Amino acid sequence: MKRNHTIDIVRLLGAFAVIVIHIGFTRPPWEAQIRLLARFAVPFFFMASGYFFEQKHRSEGTQAFASTLLNLLSIYLIANLVYLPLTIGTALVKHQPIALSLDCLLLGTWQHLWFVGSLIVGYLILWLLYQHRLQKILPYLSAIVLAVMWLSESYSFLGIRINMPLARTFLSIPLLYIGMLLSRYEVEKKAGLPFFIVLALLGVALHVTETLMLYYFQHVPIGKMQFFISTSVMAIGFLCLSLKIQTPNPTLLSEWGRKYSLLIYLYHPFILLASTKYYAFVPPRFVFFEWMGPLLAFALTLVPILLIEKYLPTVYKVMNGKLS
Repeated sequence: MKRNHTIDIVRLLGAFAVIVIHIGFTRPPWEAQIRLLARFAVPFFFMASGYFFEQKHRSEGTQAFASTLLNLLSIYLIANLVYLPLTIGTALVKHQPIALSLDCLLLGTWQHLWFVGSLIVGYLILWLLYQHRLQKILPYLSAIVLAVMWLSESYSFLGIRINMPLARTFLSIPLLYIGMLLSRYEVEKKAGLPFFIVLALLGVALHVTETLMLYYFQHVPIGKMQFFISTSVMAIGFLCLSLKIQTPNPTLLSEWGRKYSLLIYLYHPFILLASTKYYAFVPPRFVFFEWMGPLLAFALTLVPILLIEKYLPTVYKVMNGKLS
């Protein structure tokens, strides 16, 4: 199947959305609402990974699991080693004990690395299910994981005690599965463009409605929670729309998305460490410069990656998990 490069463009947009979520700006109007809409990014990344993996699985069979896991494990190892000195340094500055635990193994040495750890767990479990021909339980397992995730965070007010970081580790299972189903059944061929536009808008509307209701009735903070019931619906809408809008030939943005979106996700925290100083420097009345913060952080993350690819190709390959 020929690659639709629209997905790669949206992956690049997703990488920018992650920076919007993580950056330390709080003064611009509608800041919380914008963070809220940016929450589509991580579920979209999971689903897009599942979408492309399904194509790889059709051509390679179960060998696709081995090659994908080997690459992810290499990426995860390198990223954790890169962040380890920062983790140790932060602990020393804050006079905290330095302890490498099972949490570090699953969630990473820096907070955002849970995403790659979750991908590894997801592919491992999918591999086991496929090896033992237990794919039929995937819909039920997916529903359980999603329910546990919602109860651990955005619906934690219901009083069910669940460890959110641990629940999040398994979040890749249902989202990878959704992406695989979208690829398997070629959903972009099932309806016209207007339907998928409405689906994407409906996902956004549901997301806004759910979060506002939780805010007004249960005081759940807008923009702070990571995963609501409607977050996955919004991400499905964006993925389906990107599948329907065909970009048959690669563009500059699609190539950036294909090659650099994961690296931007992995290494943007180094730039964001300086964002608090940037926002402390910008006077409150200069709202324009507040809004420019995410764009500036995005550019300052992307440019070093481009330079590393050009001038340090071996380092670039290692960053992408190519250790041999």
